[in-house]
Amino acid sequence: MYLPKHQFTKQSVAELLPTLGVEGITNLVDAAGAFFNKPEVVLTSEGEFYDVPPSDLEKGIFTNATQLFPSPILETSNPANSFVQPTDSDKQNCKFKRYFTKNNSTGKIQELSKSDYLSAKSSGKPYEKFAETSWEICGPLSDQEINGYFLEGTASKNKKLVDDLDKQLPGIKDILTDYGQFVDDKTPPAPAPKPPTKIIVPAPSKRL
Repeated sequence: MYLPKHQFTKQSVAELLPTLGVEGITNLVDAAGAFFNKPEVVLTSEGEFYDVPPSDLEKGIFTNATQLFPSPILETSNPANSFVQPTDSDKQNCKFKRYFTKNNSTGKIQELSKSDYLSAKSSGKPYEKFAETSWEICGPLSDQEINGYFLEGTASKNKKLVDDLDKQLPGIKDILTDYGQFVDDKTPPAPAPKPPTKIIVPAPSKRL
């Protein structure tokens, strides 16, 4: 693998780890769990850590590099939705702007308020990625067929949004699985089908 020089930098491990913003990160380890004991590490623009032989680093060659991971490696957490909810204005517009960030070094995905999202994005940390979407919050929730025409439900629309988000923040589709979240479905229930009309055919009259 080759990377141009503007896509990676050498960083002090002691100075870098506290900036990850995750408690419990005390060192870097390789895929086998062995601790990295060098004072400097290579950080790529994708937020990945590598131990690269100096001769290869000069040429931007990462073929013989060892990828490193924060230790302990934390599992991806669910977005905190308790404080991120649609406003009355959002409900009137039937759309809800949602903001997400992913720490590529730890794999952690979070949902943020707009102000926190803009603040984090402006910090310019190379190992963080950001994405936003307009969540549909008006019904009908489920797909319907009306007078022979297909009407896509809100859940199907939101699933497509999540699929697009996952291209930007891989792994988010495993977290955002409730496509009807916050949806206010005011669609009246479909009328119950009428029972078939019972037709009584009189028996033929008998001739005497």
